[in-house]
Amino acid sequence: MGCLAAAIIISSGSQSFKAGSTSHLEVPDYIFYNGSVVTMNDGQPEAEALAVQGEIILAVGSDEEILYLQGDETLLIDLRGKTVLPGIVDAHTHIFNDAGMYLDMSLDEAQELALQNGITCLADMYVTEEFLDEMQYFEQAGRLRIRTSLYMNYNTNCGDILGDWYLNHPPTRVPGEMLRSGGVKMFADGGSCGLPAFTFEYPEGGYGDLWLSQEELNQAVTNAHAAGYQVVVHAYGDSAVKTAQNAFESVLEGQPNMLRHRIEHNTVVRPDLLSRYTEIDIVPVLFGYFPTCDEVEYGVWQYYVGEERLSWVRPNRALLDANPGLTFAWHGDDPWVGPINPFLELYSLVTRKEVDEDGETICEPPDWSIDGAITVDEALHMMTTGAAFALFREDEVGSVEADKYADLIVVSDNPLAVDPDSIKDIGVLLTMVGGSVEYCAPGQPDLCGRIEENLSLNKPSSASSSLPSNPPELAVDGDLETHWGAGNYPPQWFEVDLQAAGTIDNVKLVVDQNPHGNTRHSIWGKGPEPGADYQLLHEFDRSTRSGDVLSYSPPAPWGDIQYVKIETESGPSWVSWLEIEIIRRATPPVSTGGSDRGSGVPRASVLRQNYPNPFNPSTTIAFEITGTSGERQLVDLFVYDIRGRLVKTLIHSKFGPGSHRINWDGLNDQGDLVSSGLYLYTLRIGNRALTRKMMVLK
Repeated sequence: MGCLAAAIIISSGSQSFKAGSTSHLEVPDYIFYNGSVVTMNDGQPEAEALAVQGEIILAVGSDEEILYLQGDETLLIDLRGKTVLPGIVDAHTHIFNDAGMYLDMSLDEAQELALQNGITCLADMYVTEEFLDEMQYFEQAGRLRIRTSLYMNYNTNCGDILGDWYLNHPPTRVPGEMLRSGGVKMFADGGSCGLPAFTFEYPEGGYGDLWLSQEELNQAVTNAHAAGYQVVVHAYGDSAVKTAQNAFESVLEGQPNMLRHRIEHNTVVRPDLLSRYTEIDIVPVLFGYFPTCDEVEYGVWQYYVGEERLSWVRPNRALLDANPGLTFAWHGDDPWVGPINPFLELYSLVTRKEVDEDGETICEPPDWSIDGAITVDEALHMMTTGAAFALFREDEVGSVEADKYADLIVVSDNPLAVDPDSIKDIGVLLTMVGGSVEYCAPGQPDLCGRIEENLSLNKPSSASSSLPSNPPELAVDGDLETHWGAGNYPPQWFEVDLQAAGTIDNVKLVVDQNPHGNTRHSIWGKGPEPGADYQLLHEFDRSTRSGDVLSYSPPAPWGDIQYVKIETESGPSWVSWLEIEIIRRATPPVSTGGSDRGSGVPRASVLRQNYPNPFNPSTTIAFEITGTSGERQLVDLFVYDIRGRLVKTLIHSKFGPGSHRINWDGLNDQGDLVSSGLYLYTLRIGNRALTRKMMVLK
């Protein structure tokens, strides 16, 4: 104990005090104990417990040392042998910019999915001027809960030049900021559009698509470098990798890479290019996922590069061996490549195996692919400290140590201790960002009980229909081994009486479904008043399978709700839920000390609405009413500003079935022309409501 006690440090501003220095002791808000803490801090790689105060990790050490720090108001979280890791840092993703197009999700929903999978910090790698504006509104409204860096496009993935518009948005490096201007993204070759650029011919002829010549890329990199921007270059093929390396070599001229210029993907790398990353001082960012199932079934890479070059494909082991001491980062490139699940990607990095689409079959890697596997420790560093370094965040996040932000996850097993084949089964049980619990998994009363209250637990419930052996109460009993089953296909509904009106911070629906496929569910809520109408709170519309968790936290808590109804409108199987949790989160005590790092923004928006996907900006709003001919329904159409203030009442009257269009001239209720910006309109038809975004440009 003596040695460990000497290592425990409590941070307070610019001073540090050893545990036991009680005259300066700060009281934690949370203590996690009785578990395994994998810190990713080489100076203290393992611990048993940690303390969090405000946004910051206060101390890391043994159970005895950390529990000594508790105060009367400290929330004690018994890990019961589970593992704490730094939050996952994804250095290159598209989960925000492609949320609508690829995932059919709003920004809020995509963010919930990332938090559910333990991602606490990320970089979005396709940022246009329009998307930059959208993300800034999202952050200013207090809805951004993941530390996000935006990389602005110099050209598109199809090679079209967008120019130096990014110069209007200087890079930022404010510690703890939730939204950061990270740098500039350049596409050297194809991949998502066009073909990767090779130095050898494709079987059909040609060498792929090199979007920028060596001279053009050199000039683009030079201009961004001179203006102080970190440059990120997409390079799939070996020709693109060499072109990117040459461009950075030209601009750095043998000097240290202080702006941490990066090469992304590095998918096909010739042996003569391996050591150049260290020679030039480039930050390489590598895929987590390897498409083993496709390779086994179709031989994609064998076809394109030929058997003699297969060792060039995603040569992670060779890259690390050729560049000892160089910092590597990983990227998920979600949602385009692989699953949105860092532990399945860790499994892929370490074993080169893949779980097939059925969720059960394991695709074994071909012999040539196995040689590219790396160790669990190497991969975890890439997913935490390495990715944080690539984002200039290594002093803030990426490891569990005193004075860093409390961006943490609790997982079911220690990836360093289990058999590598079991890594795929590791689940995220809790996600914390800046000391705020942003996700807690269903069925974890020991872990989450002090943090959030399951309002639906053992409360009266009813359903549209039920199998005799699977009544409604089995979906609110806190047991994931039991389930409610309707015994029939959609449409079906499930209702729970919370027995008192109150606020709701989160809803979790644990899916029981076979076969997997696209499902649509809506959540409705109403107050205790007799005759009160249900109001639409949220909709889920996505592909699901058994065990998935549909989780949603509104930008601000839903208030005055006693009854909650879940309606399943469509799906491929009989309707069934393993568990339904209606959550109210506990408010941790307010720290009296704490850190002053980062100004932050409010975590709750005043606009209590649903945020579906953006639509094509227009001041013409179309809607359709279905029903019996001649049946008229009351329609309300309101325009709100981004803060939720009513701007214009466009409709309050009855309409019959059919398609209708309403034009808004941009005037508010006072007759004044509104300013340019992002607005929201809410359409209510009967007891259904829907909210959409609208960009107004004068």
